[in-house]
Amino acid sequence: MASENRQRIDLRLVKALAHPLRHDILEVLAVEVASPTELSDKLSTGLSDVAYHVRVLDRCGCLELVDTAPRRGATEHFYRALPKTSISHPAWRRVPRALLGDVTLHGFQHFARNLMAALKAGTIGTYD
Repeated sequence: MASENRQRIDLRLVKALAHPLRHDILEVLAVEVASPTELSDKLSTGLSDVAYHVRVLDRCGCLELVDTAPRRGATEHFYRALPKTSISHPAWRRVPRALLGDVTLHGFQHFARNLMAALKAGTIGTYD
């Protein structure tokens, strides 16, 4: 039963990671707490897009709500990424083929962007 539950969580995570903006949101929330409004500013993306993808990540169990604050008649929600955003090898083999390509492509694109940024900044191979 526990392995079945773990499998379901892994597949939901795979689906959550099938969009590049979700990778970016998780990357920010892995190092800091932020609201969709703050994420929208940091990622230079429309608030409605960011809010939608934050909801998807939250429903998939990738985020933790850590605070709320009143803002102009609404409530702003602040999140952080949960550390369980990895996919086990057995679960990866059972991912539907329709999702494999998207997740792999977006993962490599995300890696390439970070690699290029590190090369430009001269931080590859430094341990400071």
